[in-house]
Amino acid sequence: MEKSSQTLYETIKRYHSNATLLELRPLKNGLAHGIVMQWDKTGKPLFLVTYENGKAHGRCKYWNDYDDLFNDRYFINNIVDGECVEYDNVRHYKNIL
Repeated sequence: MEKSSQTLYETIKRYHSNATLLELRPLKNGLAHGIVMQWDKTGKPLFLVTYENGKAHGRCKYWNDYDDLFNDRYFINNIVDGECVEYDNVRHYKNIL
């Protein structure tokens, strides 16, 4: 049996009940591939994670309920790489690794 070498790209979009965008998830052969983002019902960002072939690979950011970035880290092949920074409500930061 011959195996297909065709790559399938698609983007999944999910919406809140009020029709605002909840999630944007690009896929490659059914696995997250690219920047995945989620937003709350008002359109404020919740998180951004960069994936490569289904694994976190690149920047990962999380925002709190006040639109403040509170966590910023990098991944390589699903493993945290380097500094992981958390911010408090007055923008002080600490390395949590």
